[in-house]
Amino acid sequence: MKKEVIIQRAEGLAAFAFALYTYNRFDLGWGWFVPIWFSIDLFMIGYIHNKKTGAYTYNLGHTYVVPFVLWIAGFMSETDWILGLSLIWMSHVGLDRALGYGLKLDKGFQHTHLGKIGKH
Repeated sequence: MKKEVIIQRAEGLAAFAFALYTYNRFDLGWGWFVPIWFSIDLFMIGYIHNKKTGAYTYNLGHTYVVPFVLWIAGFMSETDWILGLSLIWMSHVGLDRALGYGLKLDKGFQHTHLGKIGKH
């Protein structure tokens, strides 16, 4: 595995750990954590249409941009549910990256910016 990929996967693990720690520290409640965490994978729905649309919708939900913006909004407005959503989302993206599920390329689901998923 390339050094750059290892670093990016370590960053994902760090984001995952940060999000879980912060979520727990703010005592945001765990009742909605799992359902929201798994619902983020609904961004894969674009693959029903085609690979290009699938990659676009997946990447839209699996970048750090939206959770980071939500985190700032939740923190600045002191709105717990926005803060919680952002941290759940960030933990999902972080764990995906740590496991090697990177941003998707138009070639198909298994082709990511971190390399090909699965057996080569």
